[in-house]
Amino acid sequence: MESLAGYIGIVLMGLSLGLVGGGGSILAVPILVYVFQIAAVQATTYSLFIVGLVSAVAAYSHWKKKTISISNSLIFAIPTIVGVSFSRGFLVPYLPMQISLFTYSFSKDNLILFIFSITMILGAFSMLFFKPKEVEEKEEGKSLMLIPLGLLIGLLVGFVGAGGGFLIVPALIFFANYRTKVSMGTSVFLIALNSMVGFSSALWSLDAIPWIWLISLVSLALLGQYFGLFLQSKMSANYLRPIFGLLVLLMGVFVLLRTSFMG
Repeated sequence: MESLAGYIGIVLMGLSLGLVGGGGSILAVPILVYVFQIAAVQATTYSLFIVGLVSAVAAYSHWKKKTISISNSLIFAIPTIVGVSFSRGFLVPYLPMQISLFTYSFSKDNLILFIFSITMILGAFSMLFFKPKEVEEKEEGKSLMLIPLGLLIGLLVGFVGAGGGFLIVPALIFFANYRTKVSMGTSVFLIALNSMVGFSSALWSLDAIPWIWLISLVSLALLGQYFGLFLQSKMSANYLRPIFGLLVLLMGVFVLLRTSFMG
C-alpha cells in the first residue's frame, strides 16, 4: 500500500507541474522520504534525477513554442550551475553525519529535511501570493544581480534536491525584465539543467542506483504532467495555483514538525 501511495503521489507531482508550471517538483522529496522510506541524502539525489528529466521534456515543449530565452539566461545559468555543483558534489557529501549546535544535536538527514521544509514553505507562499502581471512588451536584459542570486539558488537547489522554480521565475521577471511566459519557460530549462548537473555531481557518492525504478517514477511523473497540460486548457491557473500552494504549505509544515519534534 505504501508503494501504491508513493506512485500515486509521483503522478500527482507531475500533474501539478503540468497544471500550474511549478510546485510539483518540491513534493518529490517528501514522497521519497516518508512514503518510500529512503534516506534524505539519497532522496534529494533521486529527486534531482526525476525533476531533471521531467523538466527537460517540459523545456522541449517551451522551446517549440519559443518561450525560452537561452542566450540571455547564461548570466544566470552559469553561477547557478556552479552553486549546484558545489552543493551536491562537496557540501552535502562532506557534511558530518551528526551535527551539534549549542545544546542541540541533529543528524545530517534531519538538517537537510529541516532546510527543505523551509524551502517548501517559501515555495508555497510564492504560489499563494506571487501573481506577476503579464506585460506584452518588455525588453529582456541582463542584470549583475542575477549572478549572486543564481549562485544562492544553485546552492539551495543542490542541497534540497528541488527545482527552485518559485525562486527562478521572480528573479527573471524582476531583474531581467522577462515576460511571465518566457520566465516560466526559461525557468523550466534552468531547472532541467541544474537538476541534471546536481545529479551528475552526486553520482560518485552513490553505491548503487536503482535505474529501472527511477525511470518508472519519471514515466509516472510524465504521465501526470501530460494529463495536467490537458487539464490546463480547461481550467484557470489562477484558481489552481492557490490549491497547490496550500498543499505544498501543508506538506512543508508537516516536514518541519516531523523533523523538529519527531526526529
